[in-house]
Amino acid sequence: METLGLLALLCAFMAGAQTQNQKERFADCPVDLFFVLDTSESVALRKKPPKFYIDQVINFTNNFIDELKEYRHRCDRILTWNSGALHYSDEVKLIRGLSDMRTDRKALKDDITRIDFIGKGTYTDCAIKDGLGHLLNGGTHYQENKYIVVVTDGHPITGYKEPCGGVQEAVNEAKQHGVKVFAVAILPDQEETRLSLIATNQNYRQNFTAADDTRSTKMGTIRTIIEMITNETKDVCCSFDCIAPGGDAGPKGDIGANGETGRPGMPGEKGDVGPVGKLGDAGPVGYTGMKVQCSEWMSEPLGGDRGGKGGKGDRGHKGYKGDKGQGGDDGIDGQKGKDGFAGLPGCKGSPGSDGLQGDSGPKGDAGPYGVKGGRGETGKDGEPGRPGNYGPLGPQVDPCKENLCDAFNVPQPTQGI
Repeated sequence: METLGLLALLCAFMAGAQTQNQKERFADCPVDLFFVLDTSESVALRKKPPKFYIDQVINFTNNFIDELKEYRHRCDRILTWNSGALHYSDEVKLIRGLSDMRTDRKALKDDITRIDFIGKGTYTDCAIKDGLGHLLNGGTHYQENKYIVVVTDGHPITGYKEPCGGVQEAVNEAKQHGVKVFAVAILPDQEETRLSLIATNQNYRQNFTAADDTRSTKMGTIRTIIEMITNETKDVCCSFDCIAPGGDAGPKGDIGANGETGRPGMPGEKGDVGPVGKLGDAGPVGYTGMKVQCSEWMSEPLGGDRGGKGGKGDRGHKGYKGDKGQGGDDGIDGQKGKDGFAGLPGCKGSPGSDGLQGDSGPKGDAGPYGVKGGRGETGKDGEPGRPGNYGPLGPQVDPCKENLCDAFNVPQPTQGI
């Protein structure tokens, strides 16, 4: 008896817990928000270092995820969040699929932090369609509560072939499924025409910015988008007039009728080429044609009258995604960069060869008189001079009368003479 009592209490407890969980699940009103992040060459190489704006996009997205908080509507329904992300260039890489922010918030932020730029083309149309596929294949059953946030610089503008039908087609497909697309620029006022084309309408653009210099602008973008989603989902979450507490589970009902055919899924990958079929049976022999008389100047028989224009055929199935195209032509050369710093002086060169001797210059002006010099030293005796000319004969003199006989050794005359 005690065992039966314990079993009864256990069953009652489990039933109560199940009823409580059902009430909590009924009170939840989930919203799916998927991030599509541009990590192409035009974003990565816009400023040095190359990953500068990629880090800005990562920080913006993680701040956005931090702001995804539960909100209780006035009808007691609680708005909860599922979020996921991908990044793209000329290929699309899934970061993380839709995840419940009550349990997987940190895991999603960690995965986003680890992304790196791809740095090639910009296939925004393919990325939007890929994100749309993740929203339609999972998350909330409220189709009106599904949103995409595209963070891009808006390139390319013209002259660029988009392989998935173009941005306009991708956005129109999202509208057909009730999915709204927000367009957030990397920098303010970037390629506004292109970004307005990405957004569902102008209300989903509003010059939203992810990498502005001021934190207030980025947080203003995040809070404005969250407020718009909260207001738009109020009618969906509070669409019941009476929300009474749930009772015990009723008896199992009859099997319902088959539901309506669901929307077409995303195109699958191209399959392998099938084996060559067998050769078919020979067809029946055709009717003999009418013989036509040809003119002499005609080289071929005349044909019949031209038939009327046929009616427009049924639209064919959407084709498979084509193979990756060849690389495009090189882009236009960028603007001339700023002048670099002056280089260091070079080494002194070898002396050049002597030039040709120039012409003699004109005679210069006479210089000023110098200071009078001192008296020089006595010169040496000169050589003997040449003999002089003979002088005139002197008067004849008697040496003895002049008492010069002794001097000239002349004998004096005797007195007898």
